Amino acid sequence: MQCLQPIESEPSLSDLGFVSFFAEQARAFAGLVPARVVSVERGEFILHTGTARKRAVLSGKLLDSLSTPPCVGDFVLALDTSEGALTRIEHVLERTSLFQRKSVDPSGRPQSIAANIDLALVVCALPPDGADPHAYHHGVNPRRIERYLHAIAEAPARALVLLNKADLCSDAERRVAELEAALGGVEVWPVSAESGLGIERLEAAIAASGTAVLVGSSGVGKSSLTNRLLDRAAQPVGDVRSADTRGRHTTTRRELFVLPQGGVLIDTPGMREFGLVAHEDAAQGEAVFSEIEALAQHCHFRDCRHRDEPGCAVRASVARGEISEARLEHVHKLEKELAWQRAQQGSAERRATRKRSKGRARSPRAGGDDDDG
Repeated sequence: MQCLQPIESEPSLSDLGFVSFFAEQARAFAGLVPARVVSVERGEFILHTGTARKRAVLSGKLLDSLSTPPCVGDFVLALDTSEGALTRIEHVLERTSLFQRKSVDPSGRPQSIAANIDLALVVCALPPDGADPHAYHHGVNPRRIERYLHAIAEAPARALVLLNKADLCSDAERRVAELEAALGGVEVWPVSAESGLGIERLEAAIAASGTAVLVGSSGVGKSSLTNRLLDRAAQPVGDVRSADTRGRHTTTRRELFVLPQGGVLIDTPGMREFGLVAHEDAAQGEAVFSEIEALAQHCHFRDCRHRDEPGCAVRASVARGEISEARLEHVHKLEKELAWQRAQQGSAERRATRKRSKGRARSPRAGGDDDDG
């Protein structure tokens, strides 16, 4: 059983990010206690009320009505139970944002990673001097980062890319500039959980934002950054092979922490796969490729696909070396992936509608006996 005793003094609800947006919603539910989900484990939710941590389960009403359960970062309303007693979540407050990925199971349903986030930190790892030549691609892959950036934009939240272990790489500044250019100008910061490089700047960014989430592959140093920001060993840290920077999963669940310098941080396990969720309106996700979207306005054809159409401003930019061929090809790949998912979701919704219609047709009319006199 997880220990629910606080390691340090308990934060207030305000420290946990309970701003007026959530407080105004909570006023309509008298008798229930607001709390934030700090972790989820084996069907139980660990909540923080601002005075104590509580174990909780979902009410039967929510089990039947919610399409997806609450996740770390959600604000909920629960029964006011005595200390140490299991409580019950009765309501989930409206979110300001939701960071999701496509589930890795066969269902392909959206999987909620973190809710009510303001800043998403995509953590990558720079290889040390003398590492295997392939280590950089493993630790810093622009195409993988673009997937994260798309999901962050859809959340929506501000994105920041962190190049961890920058103290071990003599050309870290050059790598930062190259990655910023490859990602169309997204901010990239060099940091080091070990030496403290860039940590004060990162602390200030999180405190100013509100709630931040760390995402990225295994072995890039998310848990090390969490421990550095907390100034204590809250998360287990595993070894990483120095030759190719590959590490093992050490963080096994998502967990929320209040930072001593201000702000809230959600640490997450490493994700080997990151499939995108197909939203009806993908306009925010498209902002990740804003330079391509801007150029597309100057294409000869309004429905230009940027492949072999004449007068394509995007292809012309690729030919001039202003946009990489790999970045444009990744746009095509993501468009195809999302279109396929939308088609699958549409088919699933139609099947569900037919099933509900058949169920209603088989059910006897309510009050039918009375109508017959």
